[in-house]
Amino acid sequence: MRERRWLPSSVNGANSSMAKNWVQKAPSPGRTISEMAAPEAIRARMNEVQNHRETAQPIREKTGGSTFKNPPGHSAWKLIDAAGCRGLRVGGAQVSEMHCNFLINTGAATGHDIETLGETVRARVRENSGIELHWEIKRIGIEPN
Repeated sequence: MRERRWLPSSVNGANSSMAKNWVQKAPSPGRTISEMAAPEAIRARMNEVQNHRETAQPIREKTGGSTFKNPPGHSAWKLIDAAGCRGLRVGGAQVSEMHCNFLINTGAATGHDIETLGETVRARVRENSGIELHWEIKRIGIEPN
């Protein structure tokens, strides 16, 4: 088996800073079982990653995941925060207080609420920094910009 690598977001569309540099090694003809990580070590690393996600991302909320792509050289969440959008609401949609690059359905958000909030965030970031954010989530029925 060949070595498999997680590719950076610019290559495969993923937006996980943790995944960018991970290398997942699969057994190859020259490797032995003893060279592979012990199940306990794998479990411990998986728990570490999950704990980090739970403290850094609103994984228990209703979200579409990471909303905007990171512009080259920038973090979308930092631009959103700097534009004063943390906690911003439109109807039942809200910019996450925990991680600004997540839009949350607080319970009764419509597609229009999410779209309006996202476009408001994009406009405020453009106004504040001159940087254009691009949607990372795929929107159905919306013409790409």
